Amino acid sequence: MCDGVDVGLVNVYDLDQQNQRCYWAFYVADPNVRGKGVGSFVEYSVLHYVFDELGLNKLCCEVLDFNEAVVNMHKRFGFQQEGLYREHIIKGGQAFDVVALAMLRNEWESRKPQIEERLRRKGLL
Repeated sequence: MCDGVDVGLVNVYDLDQQNQRCYWAFYVADPNVRGKGVGSFVEYSVLHYVFDELGLNKLCCEVLDFNEAVVNMHKRFGFQQEGLYREHIIKGGQAFDVVALAMLRNEWESRKPQIEERLRRKGLL
């Protein structure tokens, strides 16, 4: 929600307790909230949930390669690119590459204070 309005969805999936990892994805459906920090707030909230509440060791995600803004946002939060799945998704009859990214718990713990401070300055925490 942003200003009391549902604006998209977040999904944490493929929780693997044995290997201490999961995947996540989000979609901001309302173009009117883009640029207001919704993506950053969601990213922080999922990182906090996965590492601080679930206690997992690794959070993974996949992003269509043409979505450079989201790839770059993940990297700003500390995600590392772990792979590139070539022609992995077919949309509208066209094949697209997918960027595989992940963050480890120790990376979250070292970056968390700076991320929280950045979000506080923007009024998101």
